[in-house]
Amino acid sequence: AQLDDRHVVRRMVLKRVVYGVDKNPMAVELAKVALWLHSFTVGAPLSFLDHHLRAGDSVIGAFVRPTVAALQARGALFNLGQIARVEQVAGLMAEIEATTDNDVAEVSASKQKFGAVEDVTDPIADLFSLLTAERMLGVFEAAPKTKPDLRKLAGKPEKQIEKAKIALAAFERAAALQLVLEGTFGDPIRIASGAERIAPPELKAQLALLPPDEPEQQGLFPTIGVDDRRRVAADGLVEEVLRLSKRERFLHWEIAFPNVWQRLASAEPEGGFDAVIGNPPYVRQELLGDEVKRVLKSGYASYSGMADLYVYFYEQGLRLLRPGGRMSYVVTNKWLKAGYAEELRALFADTAWLEFVADFGHAKHFFPDADVFPSVLVMRRPMRAEAAPEETKVCVIPRDLVPRKGLSAAVEEATFPLPRAMFTREAWVLEPKPVMDLLDKIRRNGVPLAEYAGCKPLYGIKTGLNEAFLINTAKRDEQVRADPTSAEIIKPYLRGQDIERWHSPWNGLYMIFARRGIDIDAYPAVKRHLESYRDRLEPKPSDWVPSQPEEKWAGRKEGNYLWFEVQDPVDYWEKFLEPKILVKRIEFYADFAIDLTNNHVNDSALIIPTID
Repeated sequence: AQLDDRHVVRRMVLKRVVYGVDKNPMAVELAKVALWLHSFTVGAPLSFLDHHLRAGDSVIGAFVRPTVAALQARGALFNLGQIARVEQVAGLMAEIEATTDNDVAEVSASKQKFGAVEDVTDPIADLFSLLTAERMLGVFEAAPKTKPDLRKLAGKPEKQIEKAKIALAAFERAAALQLVLEGTFGDPIRIASGAERIAPPELKAQLALLPPDEPEQQGLFPTIGVDDRRRVAADGLVEEVLRLSKRERFLHWEIAFPNVWQRLASAEPEGGFDAVIGNPPYVRQELLGDEVKRVLKSGYASYSGMADLYVYFYEQGLRLLRPGGRMSYVVTNKWLKAGYAEELRALFADTAWLEFVADFGHAKHFFPDADVFPSVLVMRRPMRAEAAPEETKVCVIPRDLVPRKGLSAAVEEATFPLPRAMFTREAWVLEPKPVMDLLDKIRRNGVPLAEYAGCKPLYGIKTGLNEAFLINTAKRDEQVRADPTSAEIIKPYLRGQDIERWHSPWNGLYMIFARRGIDIDAYPAVKRHLESYRDRLEPKPSDWVPSQPEEKWAGRKEGNYLWFEVQDPVDYWEKFLEPKILVKRIEFYADFAIDLTNNHVNDSALIIPTID
């Protein structure tokens, strides 16, 4: 109440209110610079900001309640008093926020107090990072429940023995980590922070010279003493986990900001942020890697193996809000309709209120250097027993009409209400109001195509490795000359780009249609051709475990198909041999074509199995 200088007010708002997280430490430092410039006050030093602006991974980390439950379930050596100490330093955080930093002495005092906060929170964060790294590596998940006995496999096929050896190694890793958590080798918190080593270097050097002996323990969680080999194995595993934690910079929100939440160990912690805003990174699922996907799958209800990274920022944003708080992001509009975002849309529909959504199509001038489809949404986390609104505000401005100036006025003019009940897990259709009114009229008066035609559109064939199954005319002729029976399963095929209105000129392309259940030995030439791709065609086994953390499966995705079979479809292959209507999967205009031959299509097209 005594402040009248707006710069000083900005400094206080900055130090008390603004929080930020980025995985890139340089981005955090640049954020500090930007905020210091915005709140610069002549004669005053730069404000202390380390307590609120943190370097870390915004979406991969651990929350207190599920982590404590996991530790207790494994019989880990962990005292809940450690969590109570984290809650107690919230008072120190409040003192830091109340310090104005008007002189160097106050800045120094803020820094010292935050050092005391970190003395309490860092060891817990290190233990949480160890457990997060375990989830990323899948140590416990990969371990069999009982120890494989290699002695019982004498005379068995080499492949079976090799598989058992991999399972045994996974078992030993899990058993070693279990002993770390149980406190067999010392305080798990000190071990996780790197303050205490499990095995001295000289012991590791000695055992490296000895042949590998069979460990004596027969259970995953042995209760008897552990030999030196198990100790060295645990030490190596912890080193691996610590390197991973350092590289990934896991952030545990409740531990990093202990004054934002209360009652951390309870079933429903209190608190959260009033507002979460951001422009999340766009990272295609292919670039995330199996380790990241493993930990996302275990921690997010919106998980999909095909989802872009930004999807998890949405769910995390909702999770970080206090009841009544709001989240707003600018992000690509792909999530509005994409199949991989179905669970995300369901999460929005079931646990939050969509208050506003704007879609600007392919507007380029928001981000001139990126090819994006910008959209903005505002979600509210409802308070308990709060009445839900019946409508959501929607704004749709075609890309060519998005103004470079006066955007607020344009958005206000283009905004209209829609029933909130329209926004379910199904694809969200957003169009300008006249189009939405027309769509509503069509739905009320028209008949869906599947109902009218009496059949559903069906996906084209997904091979999983086009290089092996899609061939040209010359390659097809070579196969048929080598073995005339090959012609039975080499079919002419069309791509989505080949389908025109109302015909589909064929471009001399063929598909080896090795459907599920085919006898590949009846087609030796085709089998020889596919054999050259075998490593890349093998479906990933459900129990496959990488021998190294960076190892990737060389073949196709997991599935119920053999190495020489196409991935999909399963049960309607005969429909491709019948007259049908062809449809592009992605098109700007209505391009449909009738096909009276046995043309097949790949996954860039659909078929409607009728010629009515």
